[in-house]
Amino acid sequence: MDNRKEILNGFLLDTKNQIASFDQKAGILLAIVGVLFALMSNYFNIFDSYNFIIHSNEFTKIICKISFILYIISVVVTLILFILVIFPRKRNNGDNYINNKLNINYYYDVADANLSEDDFKKEFDSFSNSDDDIIEQIIINDKICKEKHKLLEAGFYSLIGFGFFTLCMIIFVVFVF
Repeated sequence: MDNRKEILNGFLLDTKNQIASFDQKAGILLAIVGVLFALMSNYFNIFDSYNFIIHSNEFTKIICKISFILYIISVVVTLILFILVIFPRKRNNGDNYINNKLNINYYYDVADANLSEDDFKKEFDSFSNSDDDIIEQIIINDKICKEKHKLLEAGFYSLIGFGFFTLCMIIFVVFVF
């Protein structure tokens, strides 16, 4: 393999590693948010409790209910963003090919084409003799990586709201009731 091919494969590997890193981070944060939501769900019946109904004034009840609604919204938004990071996607163009050409480096193309071993070997020989397929794959993976980065970043920002409203719910449960 020549030096140019090694460099291109290095670019592709770096991008794929970054995509895997984003998926891992999103998976971990998804699990954390899910566990915290499950733990907090035990306190959702606070609105039916005797202390809440009898001893709370209307303003406190409204604030608690609004915080609860915002908490649920923040949980849903956060979970959706992290799920979208790890959700597998296929290419957007309808024919599943780059420039109307089969790309053997893309699993979906190979699976759709139902290639025999001989056909795959011919495509591989064509692929290994050209840098164009690797460059196209780098571009595709860079776009995927950018999209995952944006979703993960938005998920991090939504964690701020999630954390704030989780804290509000804890404060209401511990100090108000």
